[in-house]
This record gives sequence, structure tokens and C-alpha cells, in this order.
Amino acid sequence: MRSIRTKLTLIIIATSVLAVALVGVSARWITHSQFTTLRLEQTRSAFIEAAVSYYQQNGSWKGAEVGLQRDVNRILGVPSATDRVRDPSAPADAAPLPSIPRSDQDALPRITAAGPSTPAQTVGPPGSELAAPLGNERFERRNPFALADVRGVVVVGNHRWRLGETIPPAILATGTPVVLDGKHIGTVSYDAPPELRSLERIYLQRTGQAIFYAAIAAALALLIGFLGTSFLTRPVRDLTGAIRKMRGGELEQSVPIRAQDELGELAHAFNDMSSAVARGQRLREQMTADIAHDLRTPLSVLTGYLEGIRDGVLDASPDTVDTMYQEAVQLQRLVEDLRTLSLADAGRLPLQLEVVDAGDVLTAVRQAFAPIAEQAGVTLKVASDASPLPLRVDPSRLRQVLGNLVDNALKHTSPGGAVRLTGRRDGDGIALEVADDGAGIPQEALAHIFERFYRADAARSDGSGSGLGLPIARSLIEAHGGTIAAHSAAGQGTTITLRLPAANG
Repeated sequence: MRSIRTKLTLIIIATSVLAVALVGVSARWITHSQFTTLRLEQTRSAFIEAAVSYYQQNGSWKGAEVGLQRDVNRILGVPSATDRVRDPSAPADAAPLPSIPRSDQDALPRITAAGPSTPAQTVGPPGSELAAPLGNERFERRNPFALADVRGVVVVGNHRWRLGETIPPAILATGTPVVLDGKHIGTVSYDAPPELRSLERIYLQRTGQAIFYAAIAAALALLIGFLGTSFLTRPVRDLTGAIRKMRGGELEQSVPIRAQDELGELAHAFNDMSSAVARGQRLREQMTADIAHDLRTPLSVLTGYLEGIRDGVLDASPDTVDTMYQEAVQLQRLVEDLRTLSLADAGRLPLQLEVVDAGDVLTAVRQAFAPIAEQAGVTLKVASDASPLPLRVDPSRLRQVLGNLVDNALKHTSPGGAVRLTGRRDGDGIALEVADDGAGIPQEALAHIFERFYRADAARSDGSGSGLGLPIARSLIEAHGGTIAAHSAAGQGTTITLRLPAANG
């Protein structure tokens, strides 16, 4: 299986190579094509201008084959006989070829533009600057243009159309008309763009070099992209290694957060998840130990009493039976707490909903716990709004939650203290509070008291003995569409607030 790093690298390589190839080929083709087109337009315009000038001076095309040679070769860039012409193998300080005397030029054969010259031939009419040997093929130029008169007869030939031949009308139709004073005097036809001069070849060569350097820059970009993929996929590799360790049983893992981007957020979320999973595992282990202890204690008491009665050591007196009953009730309470949580998790917790007044529920809870509060020397009082506080709830479940909270508050309030039950309007809902002035809950424990299986004796003792009371309270309140929150400060007591939606009407 290929890694993300390999896939990203292959994508970058393929994209870069394709981009470089397309840009290089297209840039070279466009540059050469446009340059050739420009060269053609320039030379054709210059040739037509020279042809018009010749016709204007002579009144006809007679002698145009010879008379236009100087202009043709000037346009094509053929050097004159007085230019310094060297063989490529000649030394740098070689003298230029001597010019040919006029008397000797008349004896030279005339080679027109009907075909390419050979190294032993000369080009041009007698007396023109083209009457020089072309020993260096760098200076050979083919005339791409053919000039025909109005009848289509060639008056200036090229490598395709010879002097005196007739160009077919279909081909003339694709040529460029030559016009003088609004009168059509001829047509210029061409078969191929003119050959490039040395400076033009140098320009195109340097353009190709520039494209080559651009390809090198693209290769460097490819290298940078490869290094970038390694840096980009490093957090993924960190996460993969940490997940494998978690699968091996090392649940608490932490990966470094290398950037503040999506991968950084992913690493941060993974660290939070790993911490939560490890904490949940510890809580489950602690829960197992707590439940085992809570089960073992009453079972040991029951077993001891039953063995004593069986062996005749103890009598089945009312006190003995009452003690055994209390231990059985403790076991039943623990089993019921576990069952309640199981139903809440499955979303199958049965609720018998009806509209009740929150003030009446608070009053009923106070009456139920009044004897216990009086015995503990704690004042238990109720304060609620005078107006009705309608709630659509399961009254028994709400009393179960409030009773659990009041029982905790009474256990952690010193004699002479007070526990207050309060009901009030809170926006569109109703808030119920159970507040005490006990020792309070440590801040490090306050954030975890509603977590299942969490148990801190200094923070709370919820009556179940297994750390399930407050998680059950949260599950019951959330099943009614409400929320539960705790506020506490050391030495200032604790307030548990329930917020429930008010009943309509």
C-alpha cells in the first residue's frame, strides 16, 4: 500500500513534468512560429515595397529578375562582396576575400533565384554586390518570394517558380497583390518563410536556453515539493504511530503539534481523545474496584450473619434480620443505579411525564429530608417564586435527582449550617438550585464530578457508594431536555443548578 507521502510526491512529479513539458514545447513552438511569422511579414512587405519602387521607376517588370536582386538579398540578409567573408575553418586574422573587378564580373555566369547556389557558384547580376563566391554556406539564402505580373507570368522567380512560368490562378489567389496608385500590377507568392539570419538564430537559441533554465527551476521546485510532502505527512506519521501504540494497550498518547493548521487541529483533537480514553479506562478500572468493594461488603455481612444463624451461633432476632435487610437494600440500590445508567445509555429510560409545579416538588423533597436535616443539625429551607413554575417532567425521577443532591448536601454541611432549595424563572425555562455552605469541592475535582465512575471522597459522597449518583442525575435531567451544572468554591459551599424547559400553558 502506498503512503500519502508517496502519492503526493507522484502527483507533484507528474504535474511538474507535464507542466514543464507543455510550457517548454508550447513556448518554443509559439516563439518560433511567431518569430517566423514576423520575419515573413517584414520580408514580404520589404519585397513588395522594392517591387513597387522598381515598377514605378521602370514602368514595367522588364529586367525585374536582375534589377531586384540587390533588394532581395538585402532583405534576406546576404552580405555584399565587400563584407568580410571567412570560411569557418579560416584563422581569425584571415584577410577578407578581394572584390572582383567590374571587367571580370561581366564574364561571370548569372545565377538567378531559380535554385540554391553551390559553393563554386556566384549569385547576382554583373556589377551587383552579389557577384561574390559563396564559399561559406552561412550566407546562402533562398528567395522564398516569386513575383508574377497581372497575367500570372513569373518575372522574379524563386526555388519553385522559374522565370517565365505561369502560376496557376488558384495559387495566385493565395498570394499578396502588388498595387501602385490603386492599380493591380502584380502578385507576390511564397512557398515557405524566409530563412533566418544569424542574429535571429542566436535569438531563438537564447530563447531555448531560457526555456531550459526554466525547466531547471521547475526541477528545483519539484525537489522543494518532495521535501514539502515529507514535512506535510510527518504529522500523519506521528498520528499513525500513536494509534498503533493505543491499539497495543498504551492508551495515553500525545503527538507533537507542529503547526496551527488543520493537521495541528487534528493532532490536538487526537491528544484530547487519547487523554479522555485513558481517563475513561482508569475510571472504569476504579469503578470495577469500587463496585467489587461495595458488593463485597454487604455480601460479607449477609454471609456472616447467615452462617452464624446456620451454625446456631446467632439467633434470627429482629435486630439481626434488620441488619441483613439494610445490607440487601444497599445491594439493590447499587444494582438499580447500574440499571438506570444502562437504560439512559440505550435511550430507553422510561419517563411518566406530567405537568407539575416546581415549587410543590421542592416542598415535597424538603418534607422527606426534614427529619434527617434536623438530626444532623442542618437547616433545610425552600425559596421559590410566588408565581407557578410549571414543568413537564416525570415527578418521581425529578424527586430522585433532587433527593440525591439534598442527601449529598446534608452529608457535607456541618451542624449549624443550611441547605437551600430554590426555584425561579430563567428565561424560557426554570432553574432549580440545591445550595449548601459546606466545605466545597476542590477545583481539580469539580470538572469531573458528573463523569461516570468518577469518585472523590473529598468532593462528594452521593449515597450509591460507587460514584454513580451525580452521573445518574445528569442522565435523568438530560432525558428531560435540561442541563445540570455545579459551582463551588473552597470554604463557601456548593451550588448544583438544574435548568429545565418550562411547560407550555
